Amino acid sequence: MKSRKLLALAISITALAATPAVASAGTVFGGGQLAGNGLNVFTFNMTTPATGTASVIDIQSGNRITGTVSCVNVSGNQASFIVLVDPTLSQGVTNVVAQLFYVADNGFDPASPTDAQRNGPLTAKQLIKLGGPSACPDPTTPPKALTPIVQGDITVQP
Repeated sequence: MKSRKLLALAISITALAATPAVASAGTVFGGGQLAGNGLNVFTFNMTTPATGTASVIDIQSGNRITGTVSCVNVSGNQASFIVLVDPTLSQGVTNVVAQLFYVADNGFDPASPTDAQRNGPLTAKQLIKLGGPSACPDPTTPPKALTPIVQGDITVQP
């Protein structure tokens, strides 16, 4: 019974992934480091319609999530995007099918970075509840405050 549910969930995600992504126009790219519970390094590069890649590495654990962008939503200096996890390029993560990002471009100051981001893993159930891989949420209303980066730069171009 459990294997049937997992198969149905996998089929649902595959069907949702085949749905074309709807997103606002824009370009989002960046890279840097976050400080918090653990030091995280991130990179991403994408345009709309959704094309591009992203990666997040937890330096302490060595966990890595890498994948392709399935949707991008840009509003002013903020963006949200979903990355579908590529299991052949990711390591140390289980039950994670996607990563949801919120980013803010607050200008460039190499001496004191002001940009911020938040990212979090999504299970298959969470991704479906969100609306699927092409359902990028409003970038101006992240569920929690964004974390300032300690090094790097984020660029959001509407």
